[in-house]
Parts: sequence; C-alpha cells; structure tokens
Amino acid sequence: MKYYYKSNSDDNESGLPRVIHLGEVSYSGNGEVSVEADNPLKRLYGEGALGAKDLKYEDWIEKVVSKLAVDSDVDVSIPNSGKKNERTFVLIIANENYEYEQYVPYAENDGVIFGKYCTETLGVPEKNVHVVIDASLNKMRYELDWLKQQIETQNGNNIIFYYSGHGIPDEKQLTSYLLPIDGFAKSASTGLSLNDVYRTLNGLNVPTTVLLDACFSGANRKGDMLVSSRGVAIKARNVKPQGKIVVLSACQGTETAYPYEEQKHGLFTYFILKKIKETSGNVTLGSLFDFVKKNVSNISVIENQKIQTPSVIASDQVENWRSKKL
Repeated sequence: MKYYYKSNSDDNESGLPRVIHLGEVSYSGNGEVSVEADNPLKRLYGEGALGAKDLKYEDWIEKVVSKLAVDSDVDVSIPNSGKKNERTFVLIIANENYEYEQYVPYAENDGVIFGKYCTETLGVPEKNVHVVIDASLNKMRYELDWLKQQIETQNGNNIIFYYSGHGIPDEKQLTSYLLPIDGFAKSASTGLSLNDVYRTLNGLNVPTTVLLDACFSGANRKGDMLVSSRGVAIKARNVKPQGKIVVLSACQGTETAYPYEEQKHGLFTYFILKKIKETSGNVTLGSLFDFVKKNVSNISVIENQKIQTPSVIASDQVENWRSKKL
C-alpha cells in the first residue's frame, strides 16, 4: 500500500509529492503493533503523534494519516468556464462523521469539491449553493425548506440536489432513506425518506437533477453491513421520482457504493467530477451517465473485486433526459 503526502519545502524543493510505502502490519497476542522497519510512520505512531495514542493503527492510518494525502486530480485546476447559471440552485449534503454509525470515507471531500465545480465550472452563484457537512435530520429538512424558498422567491429554473453519505433501507417496507448523522441505521424512522425528498423537489416544478453517492442495501462504503444483523444485503424498491426529476445513483440493487481510495472520493462522485472537468461543464446527462457507468463499473471490479453499477431513473414526464445538462 502507498500513500501520497503533501510535501513541504524541507522535504522536497521541487514541490512534487513524496511517496511513502506502508509495510506489512501484524499484531501480537498482547495487542502490540509490528510494522516493517522502513515504514516512516512507525515512529510517529509509537510516539502517539496526530492522535495515534487514542486509535488502533489501522484506524489511525485511515482516519488521520490518509487525510494528509495530496489532492485528487479532480480537486485541483478546477476549470472556470465563464458560464452564468444565476437561476440554478444547488443543495449539497455530505454526511461523513456519524454519531452512531461508521463514518463514510471522503464524503466531506465529495461535497466540498462538487460545490466548487458548481460555482466555478457550472457558473452557479455562491449564494445559490448550500454545502452542508454532517447534517442532522432537522438540518436536512431545514435545507430542503431553504431550497424551496429560493425557488419560489428567486424565480429559480433549475435544481441540483447532491447527497453523499449512508443510505438505508426500511427492512419491512423495502423503501429507501438518507441517513442523517444523528440517525440509526436500524431505525428507518430516524432517516429522511427519499419519497419525501422527491415529493418536495417535485412540488417546485422545475427541472431537477438528483445525484446520490449512496447505496440503499444496508451496507457502508466498505461493503460491511449497517442494517442487517445477518449480514445480508437488502434490495430496496426503486423510488420512482415524479415531475421533472432525473436521478443518477451510484449503484443499484444490493450493490455497495465504494470509495476510490487513490483519489480520496466516492467512486461515483470522482467520475462525475472527472467528466465535468474534462468538458468544462459542457456535458449532457446522457454523456455524463455513460462515462460514469463505464468507468465506475470497470474500476470497481479492479479495485474492489465487486460490481458497482450506476443507475439512472427519470420521471415519466421528463422527455429525452439524455440531452439535458446540469
């Protein structure tokens, strides 16, 4: 395994990233950690640096050290297209740090960087973009109310709703929910129903694109089960949007929405950003979806040895969604 760390002038005068290869990790019976001698992180962990004394080695690497990695290639040189979409409104919810469930790797980075693409590449004014990190249930509802107020009072004509975080199914109803950071995976009533989200968006009666980097099988981004005590993925029913809504989702059925460790993003989000960057935002939903589906499917098999298949669901009232642009 290797991590790329931000260099400083003392380490590397050229400004290029340093590469640190992590050695094999083993654990003794008394809980001591053994790492290859040439691992430069061994000393830091032993000294309790960066909160290491409070974490297991693997958790320290994942939650602390990996976040020092250099930016993803979509996080830098974000193109400014010069576009003006002053009547577009964007709500971004990125839930990473959960109070009662496992955290979602890179969800915060997903939301922050997508927000930058909305303002810099898609030309949406900053005041029209709300990026909400680690939202509670009441906060999620409040932000939907904000979106509704903006569309109704500011003559909005386009909506982008983006979510990165845990999705959960209702095991009895087989319906889907977005999980707020104060929610419980085994209690759907603590989540925000996708039906309610779509109902609110539909009521605004403007073209809407929904992007969901989440799965609704009861698994987290690592493929472990959040919901089912039996460790069996649940296939929730597809929630059909109404009105003028098109939904692009990270995966389907019992699949998991995986992270892309190399790029520090959700796999689905990374390739959305990649295509927007390559086209400076001049891309149709059809081209975007084809690109994302092809690359996510290919990379997931290589990186995770598991299938992840992005999906798209459009309301019956949307004609030729493929030609629509963000």
